[in-house]
Amino acid sequence: MLLSKIHTATCSWKALRLFLIFILCNFAAGSSYAQLYSFEEKQYTIKEYKEKIKNRKTYSFCKVETNSRIWEVETDAEINSDKRFKSGTTTKGNGATFLLLKTSFTNSKIKRIIVNTGTSVKDTASLKGELKINDKPYAQQKLSNNKNPGECSILFNAVDTNGYIEIKLSFEEEKESFIIIKSIEIVNEINEKEDNSIAIANNKNIKDNSIQLRRTLSKDYWNTFCVPFNIEPDTIKRVFNNPKLRVFTGKVEGTTMIFKETDSIKAGMPYIIKPSKDVVNPTFHNVIITAERPKTIADTTEDYAFVGIYSPTELKTDGTELFLGDKDYLYKPFANDKKINGMRAFFRIKNNRSQARQSKYNIAIDETTSIPLPYINTTPPHTQEKIYTLDGRQVRSTHNLKAGIYIKNGKKLYIH
Repeated sequence: MLLSKIHTATCSWKALRLFLIFILCNFAAGSSYAQLYSFEEKQYTIKEYKEKIKNRKTYSFCKVETNSRIWEVETDAEINSDKRFKSGTTTKGNGATFLLLKTSFTNSKIKRIIVNTGTSVKDTASLKGELKINDKPYAQQKLSNNKNPGECSILFNAVDTNGYIEIKLSFEEEKESFIIIKSIEIVNEINEKEDNSIAIANNKNIKDNSIQLRRTLSKDYWNTFCVPFNIEPDTIKRVFNNPKLRVFTGKVEGTTMIFKETDSIKAGMPYIIKPSKDVVNPTFHNVIITAERPKTIADTTEDYAFVGIYSPTELKTDGTELFLGDKDYLYKPFANDKKINGMRAFFRIKNNRSQARQSKYNIAIDETTSIPLPYINTTPPHTQEKIYTLDGRQVRSTHNLKAGIYIKNGKKLYIH
């Protein structure tokens, strides 16, 4: 009797454990931060396939699983799934006029959707793309693809939402053609002005992410930078326009923090970077979030540290936490304005170092260039007014600003 109870309890625990694993797996798939859903050979599975005949036309219905997500599919032709997901043929009467895919996204910040598609019609201009999210339509933008005739990418930009998605590809006129889905890329966003911690934690180690950073990096000054995924040298050169990139060595000479040149970006590590051209809202493809929390790089005494952040962060105003600001100076934040945006880094210096000598700190970028901290009491009183560039970077003075539009106390300021 006792053995029977033990056996029953063991089976119940196994069943419960399998159920919990199932729930967790479904949660991970449902909270996908951004994914590439491939419909190429061996990367998808067709489920629940069925056909209906209406007015001598074959309508196919099925569910397709790719990258742990289920898409409901409807089309008005037969589905051929030998090597890639294809609807219809060029045979008379067997052409597909539309292909409709449906799914639902939650716990994500969809920024844009890219549908990589193809058809037997060489002129892809006749292939129309439609997107609805929660029944709201979004306009398409077709991107040319000259590598293979009949293939193209259809972009739906400025989406800024999530929910029940419908993607439809169709011809305005009935054609003897097939329609191919190669992949669907869902691009999501990390925003410098929002708390990104939950989204990053929920999507750690998910493959094939496509992530857009909502921030601007200027060519006119050094930008601090920190993201939760690796960026390879080739991508850095292409996205940041052959930038200068530096990392803190953990070494300090006197009161100078020594930085060195590097060519790659590691997840969670803080950097300073200066692109050769302005970079606005860059997108990174096929990346994996591996660092749930940003890192702090300190010297051996831990008196000096370079601290990465993913989300907006308030700094201490006692001189122990400094940010890189206007004209490549280090600044102490004001009591009423002490928050810096995310995907950046700041400098932390212990109290015993910061009080008497805070005007002597430097960042050595190379043998000939350094970034100094100016005397705090020389900052003009009027700079306590909030003045920002259009990309959200705060400047501390209107003196010697280059021509352009700025935001001062919530109003536009024109510098000629």
